[in-house]
Amino acid sequence: MPHVCLWLLRPRHDRPFTASNNCISADPLFADQTYFHEKSSEGFYANGFFSGGSWSIATEDSPAIDAGDRASTYANEPTPNGRRLNLGAYGNTPVASKTRLPRGSVFTVW
Repeated sequence: MPHVCLWLLRPRHDRPFTASNNCISADPLFADQTYFHEKSSEGFYANGFFSGGSWSIATEDSPAIDAGDRASTYANEPTPNGRRLNLGAYGNTPVASKTRLPRGSVFTVW
């Protein structure tokens, strides 16, 4: 998966943290250490990988949301999806964490 890059143990010193290689150096704000869904104030899938869970709301948003490769598809992510792939195993899946919309914004689905 070219859109996944998380260094949880220690960074690789041969590859810098940059947006161009779709990596983040910040805490990815996973909702838990079992399923590794990214926290989202618009909604994240909790207590399941792809089934058996339910949608929940967090008070903060993961920096991995909408941080994937701009050339990759995001068509399977639920709305609102920011029109960009999420980093991680759930990017471009129906259980990808949702993009936080600015309050008062108009959202169009097509």
